[in-house]
Amino acid sequence: MKSFITTPVKIVKLIFKYEYCYVIWMIPQIIINSILPLLYVYAPKLIIEKMTDGSDRMITVYTILIYVSILLCLNFLNEIITKKINVSANRFARKLRLDIGETIMDLDIVDIEKSSYKDIAYMAKNAENLTSSISLFQQIISNIVTIIGLSVIVVELDGMFFFAVGVVLAFKILFTFIRYKHMSRARITDTQNSRAIDYLQGLAYLDQGAEKEIRVNNLQNWFIDKMKHYRRNMVKMQYKDFRLYSGFEIILSLLTAIQSLVILYFLVAKYLSGIITIAEFTLYFSTTVSLTSSLSLLSTQIGNYSRQKLNLRDFERLKSINAKRLSNDYVDLYPNTDNFKNIEVEFKNVSFAYEGAHEKALDKINLKISDKEKLVIVGYNGSGKSTLIKLLCKFYKPLDGEITLNGVNIWNISNEKYYSLISAVFQDYTNFAFSIKDNVVLDSEFREDKLNEIFDYIRLNEKIKSLPNGIDTFISKAFSKEGVELSGGEGQKISIARALYKDSPILILDEPTAELDVKTESDIYEDFLTVAKNKTAIFISHRLAISRLVDKIVVLDKGKIIESGTHKELMEQNGVYCKMYNLQSKPYISKEKKL
Repeated sequence: MKSFITTPVKIVKLIFKYEYCYVIWMIPQIIINSILPLLYVYAPKLIIEKMTDGSDRMITVYTILIYVSILLCLNFLNEIITKKINVSANRFARKLRLDIGETIMDLDIVDIEKSSYKDIAYMAKNAENLTSSISLFQQIISNIVTIIGLSVIVVELDGMFFFAVGVVLAFKILFTFIRYKHMSRARITDTQNSRAIDYLQGLAYLDQGAEKEIRVNNLQNWFIDKMKHYRRNMVKMQYKDFRLYSGFEIILSLLTAIQSLVILYFLVAKYLSGIITIAEFTLYFSTTVSLTSSLSLLSTQIGNYSRQKLNLRDFERLKSINAKRLSNDYVDLYPNTDNFKNIEVEFKNVSFAYEGAHEKALDKINLKISDKEKLVIVGYNGSGKSTLIKLLCKFYKPLDGEITLNGVNIWNISNEKYYSLISAVFQDYTNFAFSIKDNVVLDSEFREDKLNEIFDYIRLNEKIKSLPNGIDTFISKAFSKEGVELSGGEGQKISIARALYKDSPILILDEPTAELDVKTESDIYEDFLTVAKNKTAIFISHRLAISRLVDKIVVLDKGKIIESGTHKELMEQNGVYCKMYNLQSKPYISKEKKL
């Protein structure tokens, strides 16, 4: 009962925060919707009395005209208010969708990667329908007012009628409660099925890489079978809900029919006994029918309202995740990072393990990266290289130890400030289906000379010049028929250009040239080091073409640093690095340029 009162208050506050006009228009509509049902049942009694008690015909006509005029005015006013409310509801939904999107984008990667959080985010999208819960609550209030008025009329005649109505209502409330419990249990399963179907449809219809895999491997039937599997599960759940609901409705329909027959029988008996007039017969019968309908509708509305309570709960859960992060993750100790100088990054006894893993991905890492130092991290697959970068990028929080920037724990620096200091190229980079300029410049100030200089460095200028609209050419044809499909190497160059254009003091490159040929890789590394001469640069690479050009090499194995030093020093140690280097071809880079 407490949640029935507190939930609408929370919803009203939420809607008022985003679209206060909705709440303002809601109040007169509640009043109108409360008055109309009472007019519908009471006015006909007055008209019939005027027609049967010998009153002047003109008085009867005036009564009818007044009644019709009031109905027309109220319904016309209600229609205008409804349109205003619909406009406000649409504005609210758009604003809430934006808020949900911003909230999800602010979540930490560690949260986003969890399936349970994906379900919460998916369900939270239903919160945009919260205006319908206010509409339901509005209808509930109107119905309660109407029910009170109708009850007074019914009880005046015979309390037994109200008892008959109460019996039907009791069954309706019981059935509504059972259905709500069933709906709550099925909600997660339904969400997981819906999310799986959306994922499969996105792959089959929109993902170009998946489209190729599906066709070259003849996976059309395999994909369709998977979609059918999830759809069958969904249909089973819907059918189970339908059977439950239909069974309840059949029982309620029979009880309502029996109730109406009983009430009609007693009303006819009272009329034949001269206890009530024909006008009163009409009033009481229509009142009882309206009361039954209003009570039944009320319980249905409460059931639907319970669904909206779940939507609010999911929205609050999503917001609470982000609120917890904002309140606990850092105390901003860097008031200003503009013109940041002399950067020093240090890993102090850092350990980390992925959720559910039995072994640590990183174990007691101690590493200092000096200002403008060029560092390459190497190691076999699964050694912890990418995990180390993820911790440095604040995608995950260390289980033990800390990572500091100029002596301050990076989790005590706001994300906005910290990420302004970092440019990164990831192995699983993503380019957006917008123009090349948008992909590189993003939200920075556009400088054509700077952009052209970067394209020259990464040897992409000739390609850009050959495109139909130059830097304004769209990547992919998703939003432009003149869009182009770049090769893997060209796409990776765009991601490198994006990192260079950001011009941050720290550059992080996780396999930045994995899709480039050996010659292009060698050229880009040389030019890249030239561009990054005044920056701190951290490379991860399986190919060791750059290792001879950097200041320091760190070798990881099973989450631990096992070797550290220059190329020359590590070759002389004849350890893991030396073996890795010798297994590869002779140095890719013909001209050594140590900065």
